[in-house]
Amino acid sequence: MPTIADRLFYFLTSLGHDAVVVFFVLSGYFVGGSVAGLINKGRWSWQDYGIQRIVRLWTVLIPGLLLTAAWDELGLYNATARYYFPGAVSSQNAVVNQQLGIDALIGNVLFLQTILVPTYGSNGPLWSLANEFWYYVLFPLIALTLWTRSGITGRVTCLVMALIILVWLPTNIVAAFGIWILGYVAYEISISGKVPLIGSSRVVLLASSALLLGSLTLRRLAPLSVSNLAAIAADYATAILVAILIVGMTGRGNPPRAPLSGRISQMLANSSYTLYVFHYPFCLFVASMWFCCDRFQPDSRSYAVLGLFVIGTWLYCFLMYLAFEARTDAIRASIRRWVRRRRPERLASPKGDSQQ
Repeated sequence: MPTIADRLFYFLTSLGHDAVVVFFVLSGYFVGGSVAGLINKGRWSWQDYGIQRIVRLWTVLIPGLLLTAAWDELGLYNATARYYFPGAVSSQNAVVNQQLGIDALIGNVLFLQTILVPTYGSNGPLWSLANEFWYYVLFPLIALTLWTRSGITGRVTCLVMALIILVWLPTNIVAAFGIWILGYVAYEISISGKVPLIGSSRVVLLASSALLLGSLTLRRLAPLSVSNLAAIAADYATAILVAILIVGMTGRGNPPRAPLSGRISQMLANSSYTLYVFHYPFCLFVASMWFCCDRFQPDSRSYAVLGLFVIGTWLYCFLMYLAFEARTDAIRASIRRWVRRRRPERLASPKGDSQQ
């Protein structure tokens, strides 16, 4: 008979999809707010924004995809490779050896997974990265259409491009764009100070927290997978409650603060993208090698093994963070210096550049 602790463990470890919803809201808050601020101040640049976003994504994604291929090939070579086929693990629904082609690799580098190609290899969690990238593209196009002071030609161009992308993207990605936008709405409310009740009342914070917990619990007790519309509605309910929490925690016009102070919390936040990209192929490989024939029961031994497994996975991902994501700012700076050097050369000698 499962104990209360067992039920709590299974509840917390079933919130993967809800965590993605929270991430979309946070992304809309930070990235959307940053984009809006630059446009309103007249400092918007597609080049600077592209460098900022692409370097951030590719510095981790490209090595992550290459290591996905390495772990998957090693796992498939193993005689007990059943975890690499649908049915053995609830979170693994792909035939991995059919998703390791060069087309899938290039498609994932270009953020086309779930649109034109499948997620690469066993790295199913990368489905949400395609959403995130195209939201990065869509939001500035829409914002420039609505807020920029440039001429009608520029605004119409942005509008047409946004409409083309919206029509081209799959329905599920477009439907979740509103969740990302809720994060931006939370940002605008938090800096405006126009809703003092949310910014100051602990009652509202406690109520929204309780409603969020209740919503998540209800989804566990009564899954909504039978209806896509119901599932989307549940995602939006979660997103709205998260947005209210964000507004409440940021106060009246104050930027959000980390829930914990110190270097440890900052380190965990900085390495979260690496953890997201690198963890699943590594976990699947380790599970296929050492746990493939066992189904753990919820007891002290199993929890101890799981704890070591989690610590080992985090250490692996932290090493990957030091190797790649920790160098993001340095890579950005190098690219920006290169761009600045190239710009005066083109202005000074356009003929020479064209001949070369």
